[in-house]
Amino acid sequence: MAKKHKKKGVFNITGYMAIFAVVITIALVTWIRGLTLQEKLNDYAVKEAELNQLIEEEEERTQKLEEKKKYIQTKQYIEEIAKEKFGLIYKNEIVFKANEQ
Repeated sequence: MAKKHKKKGVFNITGYMAIFAVVITIALVTWIRGLTLQEKLNDYAVKEAELNQLIEEEEERTQKLEEKKKYIQTKQYIEEIAKEKFGLIYKNEIVFKANEQ
């Protein structure tokens, strides 16, 4: 009957070693997975910064287009286009042209 008691003690050590090995394996897998996720997080942070920069550039572009839209609707713009494209002038205006040599 004493032998049964010894086998139980040996089983306990083997069982504890198996449990310890499983815990270490789970810890390693978790650690490696955490490193992979951290790399992805860093990549996403870089992408987010790039996209935020693009958003800022597009907002600036939108603002410039809005300003141009307002300017196009002014009398000054219409006069400029009439003079440049069509050569129109007011009745009391005098135009001087430089000689092209």
